[in-house]
Amino acid sequence: MQQIAQTKTLRVIETAEINRHPTPRLGTAAEVRMEMAQIYRDARTGQVEVCLRDG
Repeated sequence: MQQIAQTKTLRVIETAEINRHPTPRLGTAAEVRMEMAQIYRDARTGQVEVCLRDG
């Protein structure tokens, strides 16, 4: 069997600061968009840790 794409391992970071919000509602495309926008803003302002890893 041929592998289609290389996968990356994700690392879960559990801290009180990161896990301060309840599970978001992601039932519609609008809810997903709003949650992704919030994550983007949090990452840009340094409110969440962003880990980049090659390999």
